[in-house]
Amino acid sequence: MDNLDELKSSFLQLIGNVDDEKSLDCFLNWIRDIPTSQERKDEESRRVFHDIIKDLKKSLNLNATLPSESILYSGTVNDDCQPINTVHVDSFLFSDSEVEDLCEGGLIQRNYCIKCYGTDIGQLNFISHSCSPMQLNYIFRTALPDLSGMCVVDIGSRIGAVLYGAYHFSSARSIVGIEMNSDLCQIQNSIIEKYKMQDRVRIECGDVMNFSDILKSANVIIMNNVFEFFLTTEQQKTIWKFISSTVRQSGCLFVTNPGLKTSLKPLGLEGLLHDWVEEVEVNSKHIPDDSCDIKLYKVV
Repeated sequence: MDNLDELKSSFLQLIGNVDDEKSLDCFLNWIRDIPTSQERKDEESRRVFHDIIKDLKKSLNLNATLPSESILYSGTVNDDCQPINTVHVDSFLFSDSEVEDLCEGGLIQRNYCIKCYGTDIGQLNFISHSCSPMQLNYIFRTALPDLSGMCVVDIGSRIGAVLYGAYHFSSARSIVGIEMNSDLCQIQNSIIEKYKMQDRVRIECGDVMNFSDILKSANVIIMNNVFEFFLTTEQQKTIWKFISSTVRQSGCLFVTNPGLKTSLKPLGLEGLLHDWVEEVEVNSKHIPDDSCDIKLYKVV
């Protein structure tokens, strides 16, 4: 800053005029408590996220799935997940403490009876198709570099959690959500318009294989629990082959949950990783507990 020395001089002159030591201490403590620019931005982001979540809860059920969606249990990555033992709870909409409250209130069950009317009890699998606010903070503030001037693409953007996170937690120039369900696209667009994010965020509705140009122009591609519960095994194989052959721009970053090896190995496609991407290590000290399965890769 060109005028920093001038500001320092004016400040020292100001506090030099204070004769009462107690008043000076109170004044300096008050200055220390003034939120920084980043703290003010963070507080604003929390407020906006709270309002967005409140709006989304009005139009979505507890599991944040729609009648127009078909949930599949392909038995690939989550091979122990079946309709009888799986609960879909959206992590963007419900925090862990809220899930606990829902369980205690009987709105969500944690266990199911393996043998009907018996005492053989199994624990239900909880699956989320969105990132939590904490995970979004980790992705854009810790895992990824500065995204100024870059294009972020979220494949399978659903209710838009990643898009809202990218908007508030990064300086990405362009943020694109690709979603095949038109009802979910409508929900995302309503939020984007209400909270005035159109300057950097847009939704493309359709099969990701129709948007090769967008993928080729992306600097960052995010895929959170994206295919398994919505596509057949053969469809998953086709789409992974398409992505691996389309996204070849060196340095492009992938953020995936679960990791690519976890997604591709059950499909017999682990070989796609060779000469395509390499994993980027993130300092484990900065990884929140709920983000351990999030992996970062770079196209070689």
